[in-house]
Amino acid sequence: MEFKELKVRDDITALLLKQGISQPTQIQELAIPPIMQGEDVVAQSKTGSGKTLAYAIPIVQNLKNEKGVKALIIAPTRELCSQIAEEMVKISARRLFIQTAYGGVSIEPQIRNMPHTDILVGAPGRLLDLIHRRVLRLDRLQFLVLDEGDRMLDMGFINDIDEIIRATPKNRQTLLFSATVPNEIKHLIERYMNSPTYIRTAQHVEAHLLKQYFYYVPHPLKMTVMVNLLKNEESELSLVFCATKRGANILTKVIRANGINVEPLHGNISQSKRDSTTKRFKHGEIKVLVATDVAARGLDIDKISHVYNFDVPNPLLVYTHRIGRTARIGKTGAAITIVSERDSSLFGDIYEAFKDKITELQLTPELSAPIAAASPEERRRPESFQHNRRSRYPQKNSDRHSGMNPTGHRFSRPSRSHSGRRGRR
Repeated sequence: MEFKELKVRDDITALLLKQGISQPTQIQELAIPPIMQGEDVVAQSKTGSGKTLAYAIPIVQNLKNEKGVKALIIAPTRELCSQIAEEMVKISARRLFIQTAYGGVSIEPQIRNMPHTDILVGAPGRLLDLIHRRVLRLDRLQFLVLDEGDRMLDMGFINDIDEIIRATPKNRQTLLFSATVPNEIKHLIERYMNSPTYIRTAQHVEAHLLKQYFYYVPHPLKMTVMVNLLKNEESELSLVFCATKRGANILTKVIRANGINVEPLHGNISQSKRDSTTKRFKHGEIKVLVATDVAARGLDIDKISHVYNFDVPNPLLVYTHRIGRTARIGKTGAAITIVSERDSSLFGDIYEAFKDKITELQLTPELSAPIAAASPEERRRPESFQHNRRSRYPQKNSDRHSGMNPTGHRFSRPSRSHSGRRGRR
């Protein structure tokens, strides 16, 4: 199927072709027609499925030529807001004024630009701030999009979203995109959506594209194994997940000390630096990104070939979101988890859920080889630019070294039938 069969305008189709996009993905093929027809839509789709264009194309095509904010897209993180706005700009040929609104940057430019804004992409906290200041008026809103609804729920934004929706007109068109639909999301659907069309695509990356592995290692060797994997694996871009900001900083410095081009990404880094780091990583100027889960939400980068779980995630849904960052648009990818005796109970849930798809690999001398420690200068290097700013969502044990989740339990491990290293990619 081609976009013209979905009744997408020729000018938008031409702009898509310039980006190398000639055919719609599954979610685009299913979602664009009902959105074009003015229906409310609830869409469940896996990460990296092309869902942004699934709603961006109909919005850009059907937006009425009136003053005021006509489309509002709510997303959980700054990074996702920026990426959504970039996609909207690419298919609008700059005919529409598209603005982002999120915290971590000055609110003044957002206030100044509001009278000219056609499409607003924002995070719940900053949007509420603008509404309370009576700067943002939504009485002429035509489209309301909730992107990654389940993640906004996980981050505690459900009440903020409820308040924002109440500020919009009842005759709007509402679109919800979410990997899962928990009870709180169902409440929003029942209360604010008008007989929505439900769309569901495959929720997981195809098994033959995404290979999952884990290493069981003594806890003191976790960092050594992590660095040696990065040094020895043939990879395009690698995304490493840590549980805490401090842990991400520590691991970044050790990786950098071993000659690897790496940067951290977490909430204590200034927004301008985060934007710059994300852009450089997307363009391949940085080969390894060490990130926390919150900071990595919204990263939509097709060239990530490897995802590493330096810290075992909790709950299971976080693992699914993490590994969904690789093996996109038909490419192969690898998800590798480093498990120690302190991670066993957390990893048990993951192993039970994926035991038919995840393979244990054995340590080799190559992976256990000594690594360089961070130099005194590197240890003093500040990775954080807002040290005194408190996180809105504090994590338990946030001052501990990354990976310190002591448990006294072992997970049900497979037999040791796999040995040696797998084939180079």
